Amino acid sequence: MYFVDDENFQQVLDIHAGITEGQFGLVPRDYDAQPLCSIPHTTPFCESFKLIDKKEWEDRAKAMQGRFIRNAYTGTPEEDSQGRMPYCWAFSLSQAVKGARDRANLPHVDLLAESLGGSVNWRNAGNYCSAAIQYAAEHGFCDRSFSPQRYNLNPRQWKEGWEQEALNHRVDEFWELGHIDMVKEVSTALLLGFGVYVGLNWLRHAMWFDELQFINGKLTIHTPNTWDVGQDMMLQGQKARPDEAYAIRTATWSNA
Repeated sequence: MYFVDDENFQQVLDIHAGITEGQFGLVPRDYDAQPLCSIPHTTPFCESFKLIDKKEWEDRAKAMQGRFIRNAYTGTPEEDSQGRMPYCWAFSLSQAVKGARDRANLPHVDLLAESLGGSVNWRNAGNYCSAAIQYAAEHGFCDRSFSPQRYNLNPRQWKEGWEQEALNHRVDEFWELGHIDMVKEVSTALLLGFGVYVGLNWLRHAMWFDELQFINGKLTIHTPNTWDVGQDMMLQGQKARPDEAYAIRTATWSNA
């Protein structure tokens, strides 16, 4: 577990560089080229929900303990570990999809994060969160049983039928956060029981936020970091503020 704030974040950057050998997984979004509301399959979160006032956050966070999406999530650290692949954008998104399935009381599926590799032409490469979302919405994830060998980016070696099966695990629409106030929207989403798929430019890393706490009076975000088993983070200050963020609309599951 890492506690990360505006004072000690450089240590985490150094650890990340060592894990990925300097090949970071997140490609930061260019808001000039891709402004808000321009990503296919996304709608503004603030149009669907009234944002919770900051004065209520701490009391509501205490009342939510044991009921955040973190507590409903049935994924395991082993299945969510990206290893040395710069595929945080895929593994964190698979966490978000599985978390949304759990929230909707759908059966647990060990999703093959690597099946999003078509978004980067099956290269071992970083990606935009927005591109991952668009690809997942159109193609979905297949079950990991189609490629038992972890980190295999050659789909010709996977079991036949994986592309059709992946269509069962796609989401047609995401909420986009950050239209009014990024921190307020992320906090509201978490306090309403949603998980949030985020991009953190300072770490060049995509993550899934699953719980909000207050530690020593400071807003603290928990994320089950995909680096490896036992690599969870507790983020505070500006290091807890995403540069982009999305939540899954669970009502739009495809049963294709």
